[in-house]
Amino acid sequence: MIAGMKQHGVTRICYVASAGIHHELKGITGKLIAFLLRNPLADHRRAYEQLRESGLAWTVARPMSLKDKPGTGQYREFPDGAAPTGTEIARADVAHFLLRTLEDERYIHQSVGLAY
Repeated sequence: MIAGMKQHGVTRICYVASAGIHHELKGITGKLIAFLLRNPLADHRRAYEQLRESGLAWTVARPMSLKDKPGTGQYREFPDGAAPTGTEIARADVAHFLLRTLEDERYIHQSVGLAY
């Protein structure tokens, strides 16, 4: 995808990974999640590394547990780790975050945890 973006002059990408790709989930729960999701987390880590090295204007969203609920537009952002409290977020609010980041340069080259 990165090669195709470069070929066609597309420079902006927002990617949804998962909380845990930076080993930011602590405690027993974090270890359990890291074990259970070890393969998807490894895939997300590889994608994150490729984006970092791509030269593109990327943003990575790292939501906690995704829920099928209505969006609220009110959620917390954690650029340097995971939510100390709050274990979920609606898919609609992740989409809200992604749309906001497309036009906000503060989020370029950022990996942001999301939760209520």
